[in-house]
Amino acid sequence: MEGIDVTLLRIMRYREKLDNMYSALPMGALDEKTKILLDDFKQYFKEFETHIEIDEEAFNSWFFAFRHPTLQGEPKEFFKRLLARIQEPVDDDTAKGIIARILELDFATVSANIIKTYEGGGDIDVAKALQEALETHESQLDRKVKLPWVQDSIYDLLEDDMRQDGLKWPLDCVNASMRPLRPGDFGIIAARPDVGKTSFIAHVAAFMAPQLPAGRPVLWFNNEGPGKRIVTRLYQAALNKTISQLLAMRSSKTIIDEYIKAVGSIDKIKVLDIHDCWNYDVSDMIKELNPGLVIMDMIDNIKFGGNMTNAGSRTDQVLENMYQWARIRGVKQEVPILATSQVSAEGDGLQYPLMHMLKDSKTGKQGAADFIMMLGMCHEPGMEASRFIGLPKNKLSIEGGPKDPRTETIFSFHTSRFNEPKTTGGII
Repeated sequence: MEGIDVTLLRIMRYREKLDNMYSALPMGALDEKTKILLDDFKQYFKEFETHIEIDEEAFNSWFFAFRHPTLQGEPKEFFKRLLARIQEPVDDDTAKGIIARILELDFATVSANIIKTYEGGGDIDVAKALQEALETHESQLDRKVKLPWVQDSIYDLLEDDMRQDGLKWPLDCVNASMRPLRPGDFGIIAARPDVGKTSFIAHVAAFMAPQLPAGRPVLWFNNEGPGKRIVTRLYQAALNKTISQLLAMRSSKTIIDEYIKAVGSIDKIKVLDIHDCWNYDVSDMIKELNPGLVIMDMIDNIKFGGNMTNAGSRTDQVLENMYQWARIRGVKQEVPILATSQVSAEGDGLQYPLMHMLKDSKTGKQGAADFIMMLGMCHEPGMEASRFIGLPKNKLSIEGGPKDPRTETIFSFHTSRFNEPKTTGGII
């Protein structure tokens, strides 16, 4: 342990390193004498404002004469020996390795305390607490050990913007307004209840599934109604069939073969019921199943731990944290994520609800999304099947195309498809 602490002190003897890392150091994993010196380093830099590193002669005089004048005997000799050892420089790779080891030690200490509390009969959800500790540890490693420097060439970035690869939508009006979905994209699809949001998502999933490479499925996280209802919708959307037509296909035993032909494989779209699951459960499933597209239906109903909960109150800030969590999952796992949400009552009957009409949020959810797609409808007689597609937020817009398509589509209730009028050349 002493070797780790000595190397840490060598790193922290520089003002910049101390300023950037002191607040994140796991003090519980450090020796008491190391903590004393780190605190003294802070005070030294406060008093010697022009110094950018610990000056050995100045620090030793200040340390023994003013900071700890009562030190005598062996304790004083110990600090003399220790201070003599911390003057050696440390290369960047060694520094990162030491910080990683200290963070690992802190994680082990926190985990041991959690288990000790559990074994002692404490009121604790041990699995939840351990998972939160692991997520905190991984986050600290990302911030303190890995250098998040974006070094992409501007030529590569511009070429990336001009690419047309990615997941295309089943509606031409959307494809004309927004580039295809790519890893890390995060969008919200919202509608009032009973507008056809689940059918729309089923149509999107069935259309995008065959565009994904083998081994990269669509994951549909469902925490509303029974997942088996979604599976039926997927078969309808993929095959463009009504329930009675599916029953006829079942009789002829062709339904599964046709579904495989339409989406790529029998398990290309995986529906997972996640009622009562925590956010870390969802993270684990994404890591394990390596999807090419994730649908979160709905994030609002996922149980969140740690800093997400804000004592359980459902504020705009809490929702922003939840949606930001989903966005970060997409970036880290290199997968596009579509989240469903509801439109508040003020958007009822509007063809094109505005983005501030997302339920329980005026700015929180909106700030996390690359795009927000609204499904609107009109209550006028004769327009029962009309559904209106709007993109009130669209950071994936195509140069030269309409940023917000504002297009009427026809909802085919019995086949779970959204079709554009044939005059627009929509994908039917």
